[in-house]
Amino acid sequence: MTRLSDDRLAMCERKTLRTIFELVYGNYLGWRLRQNEELCELLDRPDVVKCIMFKSLQWARPIVQMDNMRIQEKKQR
Repeated sequence: MTRLSDDRLAMCERKTLRTIFELVYGNYLGWRLRQNEELCELLDRPDVVKCIMFKSLQWARPIVQMDNMRIQEKKQR
């Protein structure tokens, strides 16, 4: 994934979360949107970009191990 696609995906996630969690009443300004930090606290999980990176690393590990096993098999022959 590129930096631009990461930014767009994170922006889409935050926009969706703001829709789900709706507005919050501020002290002096009246109703306001939740800030990014507040959304992260409400979710208590990593953002979508970090989740995708973690999943891609999980997929990469078996592939690397598979390649190593194939190299070892060729050496034994």
